[in-house]
This record gives sequence, C-alpha cells and structure tokens, in this order.
Amino acid sequence: MANTRYMTPQEERYMYHLLSGDPLIGSFIRNQMRHGAGDPLANLPVCPKCERPSLYHDNGAICPTCGTFAVKEKTHRVKDHIRQGYYR
Repeated sequence: MANTRYMTPQEERYMYHLLSGDPLIGSFIRNQMRHGAGDPLANLPVCPKCERPSLYHDNGAICPTCGTFAVKEKTHRVKDHIRQGYYR
C-alpha cells in the first residue's frame, strides 16, 4: 500500500499561497513537467521574504514575485519548508 497522507488546512493554505504568485513560476513548473522532471516545485528554493518559490540564479535564488535575492546558504527548498512546518 502506498504511503500517503492528506494535507492539513494550514498546508493547503500554504500551497495556495505558493501557486498564487508570479506566473513565471507556473510557466517554469509546466515546462519542467513537460520535460520529465519529477517534482519541480518541491525542489525550488523558498523566498525568505514572501515564502513563495524562487528560481536559482548566480549562486543564490531570486524571487520573481517580490524581487528578493537570497544567497544559497540563506534559503532552503519548498519540500523542507513544508516538512519542517516553517509556513505556520
């Protein structure tokens, strides 16, 4: 039997927050899925300011929604953000 679980209401609100930002992120995710990437959203870095997905750029990450640049050591991936419960 598969190891699955349901999202909590807080996780559901955070997922809506993740996906309601800049359309560039949605375009990036669709493009990655077309080319066979497993779970592109889970591996994107999180913006430390607005908690939305960012894109890797020049040894760091830049958020297309708010424009914040974070060095690689100051950010973590979306899946770690959810697992650790940082969104609460």
